[in-house]
Amino acid sequence: MVTKNDICHEHTNYLASKFNAIMRKIILTFVAATFAFWGSAQNAVTVKTDITQLHDGMLAITVAPGHHTMDTLIYAMPKIVPGTYSIYDFGNMLRQVKAYDLDGDTLEVLRLDENRWMIPLGKKLSHLSYLAAPTFTDPAGKKVFEPAGTRFELDRTFLFNSFAMVGYFEGLKDETYAFEVVRPADFYGASALERKALNDTTDLFTAKGYFDFHDSPIMYARPDTASFMVGETEVQVAIYSPGGSLDAAFVSEKLEPIMFGAKEYLGGALPVPKYVVLISLMQGMGNSGGFGALEHFYSTVFVMPEMGRDYLSKTIQDVVAHEFFHIVTPLNIHSEHIHDYDFNNPQMSRHLWLYEGVTEYTSHHMQVKQGLIDADEFLSTIRSKISQASGFNDTLPFTELSLGALDVHKDQYMNVYMKGALIGMSLDILLCDLSDGAYGLPELMMLLSERYGPDRHFWDEELFDVIAEMTFPEVREFFRRYVEGPEPLPLEEYLLKAGVQLQRNLQIRELTLGGFLPGKNKERNRMEVVTSIGINSFGRELGIKKGDMLVSINGIDLSPENFSDGVELFKQRYKEGDNVTLVVERENEKGQLKTHKLKAKAQGIDRTVSLRIRYMPEPDERQRLVRKAWINH
Repeated sequence: MVTKNDICHEHTNYLASKFNAIMRKIILTFVAATFAFWGSAQNAVTVKTDITQLHDGMLAITVAPGHHTMDTLIYAMPKIVPGTYSIYDFGNMLRQVKAYDLDGDTLEVLRLDENRWMIPLGKKLSHLSYLAAPTFTDPAGKKVFEPAGTRFELDRTFLFNSFAMVGYFEGLKDETYAFEVVRPADFYGASALERKALNDTTDLFTAKGYFDFHDSPIMYARPDTASFMVGETEVQVAIYSPGGSLDAAFVSEKLEPIMFGAKEYLGGALPVPKYVVLISLMQGMGNSGGFGALEHFYSTVFVMPEMGRDYLSKTIQDVVAHEFFHIVTPLNIHSEHIHDYDFNNPQMSRHLWLYEGVTEYTSHHMQVKQGLIDADEFLSTIRSKISQASGFNDTLPFTELSLGALDVHKDQYMNVYMKGALIGMSLDILLCDLSDGAYGLPELMMLLSERYGPDRHFWDEELFDVIAEMTFPEVREFFRRYVEGPEPLPLEEYLLKAGVQLQRNLQIRELTLGGFLPGKNKERNRMEVVTSIGINSFGRELGIKKGDMLVSINGIDLSPENFSDGVELFKQRYKEGDNVTLVVERENEKGQLKTHKLKAKAQGIDRTVSLRIRYMPEPDERQRLVRKAWINH
């Protein structure tokens, strides 16, 4: 239902009239002070804000449409944005939306729905003003995934995903955007957008349209930045870490090999001139309780609680590797739905297997192919994907999942990171096999990037046919059966092509760590023995006790961040009868931690394994060829 904005009822008494008279003087002064700037950008949509002050925790924003010829204007906030697969209705973050003409008089505003406001006398509009609430802490709006939200902390940090605080005028979405930010003198605004300092406390960001503006997050804080060059591409890292657990120089050092590996993986050059990694750490959790990252064409936003330095850096490496590869999809390879994105009536694509699945697979495949992780770690990741995918509907055609990801199949969406990645892996192995090792998924992605690129889209219904024409007829059958159709991926068959054996419900004998129940001691950041119940003969021989803090086993780190991988590595490296030294920290009677080395001979136990995946020790010549082309192993 259309309702009038509260502004239409302000002339009901004398006090309100006096208030409006005062406000008119202030507004006229503001318009006069900024007329020169706005006048110089008549065809630009101009946005202004001041981050040196908040209003009940909210940020005051003005938006001017610039020169236009429309009688009526509609201001729209996104219902959803690319890269997210949840409806957020960002219009709910705006409060007290008001419209003014050049004389400072108020204009009528009608709220059409959750995300749109109409200004009937649009030709007279000078600018809108409103308050934007931060998604990180606002209790009234929908719970927004933090990397897609806004964070306003006075004199500390501001994170702008502009789509959560600034909209567009319908019909003017392609106009230039000019975003002016008044800031503290010692704050720095990191972004992939072009930025110009107008003076010591004012920045101007420009974007060639709303799509570019919404796609370019900005983070303000006291500067903690670092940058490095990867070929012709500048990579910048900016961090806000309230507890000081991370700094930009440290993260840059960790990200450099990832970015250089990506460069080689993509044929020797990165397809963007600049890429910005914004890392906003929290003490505690935000509104949604989530954390992670959101990709953009030229940047990524990473939001996470402050944790251990090593855990954070490893997580950032893996997540940034995923988000970075979105510069291939959808920046260079995208359908008509992305090319002309409708922020309020989005049309879903059939190809989430490509946008998210292939991107997730590529983020791990690049690391093994470039030697950043070893082949066993890569296979462990694949095993995890297979295991997690088993919890979803394996007969639901993936194209149908994609089309219904916002509604009818939203409970299946997370499978795009599991089965979607396995589709990418299977296609990669198939291409390596069909091309006799000359051609794989990375080469296909580069060819698709050359064919399309940022300014040319593919048609959603034609992509499978295009890929088959560019590669092999068998690839079309692969898509027909396993992506468009309901058949489960024949993973055993495809992995076997590369000399990898996949077995299910297998009876095995493996080394035991002692049979104890491990748990994390947050205070000491160690894994500890939670209870003595369950300790087996090997554990008793070692002398394990309840409360022991686990440090290492045969030199393999058993920290909370590395515990599962460390245990698996121990089982792979050693056999029954080998010497084992388990290092623990144990409290003495005075409450002091003392280091103990517990020793025994390794023992094995029989158990049933639901899923085992391993490299065949003696693959045949064909399998060796495909495996080498696939992962350089």
